[in-house]
Amino acid sequence: MRTERDTRTGGASTDASVDGPARQKPSRWWLVDLVLVLGLLAYTIPFFAGYFPGRSLEGAGVAIVAVALCVPLLVRRRYPLASFTVIFVVASAHLALGLAPIPADLALVIGLYTVASRLPVRWSLPALILVVGWPLVAFVPRVRAGEADFDLLSLPVVLAAWIWTWGLLTRSRRQRAGEQARQREAYARVVAAEERNLIARELHDIVSHSLGTMVVMADGAAHQSSIEPRRAGEMMTRVGEAGRSAMVDMRRMLGVLRDGDDVARMPQPGLTDLDRLVEQTEATGVRVDATMHGERPELPPGVDLAAYRIVQEAFTNARKHGGLMLSEIQATITVHAEELELRIRDDGQGPRGADGKVPGHGLVGMRERVTAYGGSLHTGPRPGGGFEVRAVLPVGGGA
Repeated sequence: MRTERDTRTGGASTDASVDGPARQKPSRWWLVDLVLVLGLLAYTIPFFAGYFPGRSLEGAGVAIVAVALCVPLLVRRRYPLASFTVIFVVASAHLALGLAPIPADLALVIGLYTVASRLPVRWSLPALILVVGWPLVAFVPRVRAGEADFDLLSLPVVLAAWIWTWGLLTRSRRQRAGEQARQREAYARVVAAEERNLIARELHDIVSHSLGTMVVMADGAAHQSSIEPRRAGEMMTRVGEAGRSAMVDMRRMLGVLRDGDDVARMPQPGLTDLDRLVEQTEATGVRVDATMHGERPELPPGVDLAAYRIVQEAFTNARKHGGLMLSEIQATITVHAEELELRIRDDGQGPRGADGKVPGHGLVGMRERVTAYGGSLHTGPRPGGGFEVRAVLPVGGGA
């Protein structure tokens, strides 16, 4: 190469953004709820004694009410709205029967929290209104009768509002966590797709160039075998060298697929390997004139690989589509202050119907590589005959 210096909810559905219990992995949250239920019942037991002396029926009724209030909490995560509804109905019923509030009524605020943390506001806000209204019905008569003061009335209202707000914050945090998880999954899918595209491009370049070179040289050796056996032997030797080189590249790529390593970490060819590329192409019987104008630049690895692959693919396309007219390929690499210009021209017939948008994996791969680095690519037939590929890759600034 010449160089010139120049979830389900019991009547309501949870938001899709909140992972419902039906989609959660099996956990031990039911143990937490069981302990909560047993603790609430144990806290309520002393109140039974207030009803038992001479009033066993009332005491039994309180026990039944306490159990009915607490048991729905066991399924509150799976059926938040149904669980809350049962608790509220039982709490309202025991007030209607004339029974005084008991500690088990705290199941109301626990149910409210579950609804607020798992369902939209359109469901949790009515639940809050019901829970706030319940102590008004329960304690206002006692306040009027002088059996309790106003503080006893305000405390459950404030507690209900605080629990509801806590539930909303919990739900918002779950939504953010779910959104972040989806964003991570989407990003991982994009990265995987880009990695597959990168590997596909590398495999295409390796296979199309190496095998194309081998086919041309093997055909030439078969033609020369009876005329110039020595020349045919040399060509077959080059076929073996090209095959071994392709095998090395293929093993490297397959190793990436097997081990999951980053393709960018592998040793990759660059413009310093163009001499070998020119030699392989000339071995097929096509003269190659490769020239670099300006100082050989210190390119970023990605740009260096892209430049090499573009030249390689242009050589491959020239041999593939040049036909019998192809006799020479000219490759000119010009180093400017902030960009690298690659111009590859041949005198073959080029892809039939070429208009600058010729279909095919080769030209598509070129365009993807150039676009990835913010460059430009122009391909098409030359006015005087032949085909031309011109690529510009930015190399200045932060490239």
